[in-house]
Amino acid sequence: MEFNHISLKFPRYGDFLIILLILVITVSFFLTGYGKATSKTLCIYYDQEEICSRPLPFSDTLYLKGAEGNMIVGVKGDTVEVLESSCPRKYCQEMGPIYRPREMIVCVPNKIIIIVKGNPSGKKLDGITR
Repeated sequence: MEFNHISLKFPRYGDFLIILLILVITVSFFLTGYGKATSKTLCIYYDQEEICSRPLPFSDTLYLKGAEGNMIVGVKGDTVEVLESSCPRKYCQEMGPIYRPREMIVCVPNKIIIIVKGNPSGKKLDGITR
């Protein structure tokens, strides 16, 4: 029984075309600002009721009263993060800063949800599915 060995040479002409195509797509996303929102809003909910809604960017320190105690939320420009919380495990502090639309910080013991809302690239929705 005889096996034919196939000799693969790398890189070929088609490999260069694929790499070039991937680079062009990546650079075009960066140049067009893909995923950036033109207008963002910070929304804070306590026990499913909105208690604060402010357009970003702004710089402030927000003091919130939750079910388990107090929370301190720092806002600097478009970035929002929990600086201090009275909850036992402090997962909300460990989540780190958020700044993109639809990102959120949830503190379950305090019943507080912090969301950055906005339309990516400023595009309006053409429909909503529920």
